[in-house]
Amino acid sequence: MATFTGMDIAQVRQLSQQMNTKADEIRNIMQQLTSALNSAQWVGPDRERFVGEWQSQHCAALNNVIQGLQAASQTANKNAQEQEAASNA
Repeated sequence: MATFTGMDIAQVRQLSQQMNTKADEIRNIMQQLTSALNSAQWVGPDRERFVGEWQSQHCAALNNVIQGLQAASQTANKNAQEQEAASNA
């Protein structure tokens, strides 16, 4: 049985791009939901509490996911570049 050691550079670059794409999708969804929340006919303390939680907890968590995906994408891309440079040396 043969074992593979190393990296399929094209696959890792594709993974990097997918991570960026999904980060953008999450950002767009968050913006759409925020817009829908802001335009909803809703008045009162429950709304204020909900909006506060949305902004401070949920959007913050989604932003962490976005940043994590972007960081992982950059790392994967950097690793692909380093593998390519090593393979071409």
